[in-house]
Amino acid sequence: MTPHTTRRQLVVLGLVLAVGAFVRFYHISASSLWLDEIWSIEMARGQGSLHDLLPDGIIHTDQPDLTGLANAAPWWKIWSHLQRVIHPPLYFVVMRWWMDFFGNSSAAIRSLSTVASLLAIIVFFDVCRLLHGTRIALIAAAIMTLAIGQINIAQEARSYPQLILLGLCCCDALVRIQLFGANSRRLAALAISLVAFMLTHYFAAGPVAVLGLYALIRLRGRNRTRAIAAFAAAGLITAVLWGWQFQDQMRTFPSFRPDFLQEDMPGHIVHTFARAIRLPMQYLGGKRFGEKTHLPLNIAVVLILIYSVARLRSKPELLLWILWLVGTAGWITAMDLAHDSRILEYLHYTILASPGVYALIATIDWPKLGRFRSALPLGAIAALAVLVALQLRNGVRANMDFRALSHYVDSHTTPHELLVYYHPGEFTSPGAWYMCYKYYSPHSHHPWMTLHAAADADVLAQLGPRQSLMLISADTQLEGSAILPDWRTEQCFSNSAGRACQMARLAPTPVH
Repeated sequence: MTPHTTRRQLVVLGLVLAVGAFVRFYHISASSLWLDEIWSIEMARGQGSLHDLLPDGIIHTDQPDLTGLANAAPWWKIWSHLQRVIHPPLYFVVMRWWMDFFGNSSAAIRSLSTVASLLAIIVFFDVCRLLHGTRIALIAAAIMTLAIGQINIAQEARSYPQLILLGLCCCDALVRIQLFGANSRRLAALAISLVAFMLTHYFAAGPVAVLGLYALIRLRGRNRTRAIAAFAAAGLITAVLWGWQFQDQMRTFPSFRPDFLQEDMPGHIVHTFARAIRLPMQYLGGKRFGEKTHLPLNIAVVLILIYSVARLRSKPELLLWILWLVGTAGWITAMDLAHDSRILEYLHYTILASPGVYALIATIDWPKLGRFRSALPLGAIAALAVLVALQLRNGVRANMDFRALSHYVDSHTTPHELLVYYHPGEFTSPGAWYMCYKYYSPHSHHPWMTLHAAADADVLAQLGPRQSLMLISADTQLEGSAILPDWRTEQCFSNSAGRACQMARLAPTPVH
């Protein structure tokens, strides 16, 4: 029987969503877009990663716009232009539709994530309502609303809020099949949600597997058979829609083991488990708060989740959230241990697991305490409210502040001074810094050049009689003279996006 939701409870849900909208839209464009956000705009134009294909070591006088919509390809071209990335196409398609209506400003593209985050709260409430009742569902929705981890990703133009939304839609459809039977409408909802989920991000693979396991464990008879058939159909449809393109992506992807994901210190196993223990606190209080929190508090939160596992025999409805954690953060932890990687270091890679944490905390219920039966989850809500207030007051620091970097370049160069973009890595090209600069300086007329290595004789010859230029790099410790021999560094500006150095020739060019 469906739990009854009173008008008063609906009003409370509306207030929760209103608070969620406020804290997510508040100063949504205050911080600069970072590389992956601007890259997402480029991918949504349907022409692939053009910044990786810019000719290297050549001075250019044209100014290709890699993020504008004026020369964008039709949206359906996105599906066949995903080379050099391994992400599925659906998020970029949805972003393109969004951009066609609202433009490509930072506020516009981030608002797509905010809307997806708010819709995810509604779906999360419905799943919790079906499994645990409306009272606990409201508590869970409030925790998700105020969780700093959720607020932060809701203000980034990336696929993770959409991924969480679609994953919860899969859970909702599956729970409805469990409770009310496998009719054609619910099976279609499950299959469509699974396809959309898998076409949003490859990290959907683990959750899909554990949802299939949940169906095998919790469903019975014809409901189980038809639900598994829906899983199989979704897998087949996804393979048909994306399999051919995925092979091309694998062929063109620059590296399966990028340097920034590799563990470069001893004690990898210890570091991996320490990162895993910090995850629940980071889902609640955000990455920076989770990292600063003392280990005993992190362990206490983990023990609370383990307590939920201990209640599984008397509360089998908790199985969904336990499996969800295993299928998201669990398999990424195993991947890190197996490959000496540190994917867990980056919160967005496991943020899909966070609804499981919120639900398990919300379900800690002690009826013998009467009106204080939900003291722990309500205390968590109060603590999160304080953290949210502090964050609203202090603001969020930009992951990579390209806005400030671009402003420095524009204010410290003449209109036609040469800009040299340098980055030696295989995974990210120097053209990415050209793209990000151009996003924030669309009217720039600077000649420019990209370099993957220190300048050779041919590059130096192209510089001709120039006496000054601006060198821009991701390396905040870069020594410009190592990249441009016979040039000296006069002044530099460094921030989270990189380093911009004004370079001057060591000696005047001889006159013959």
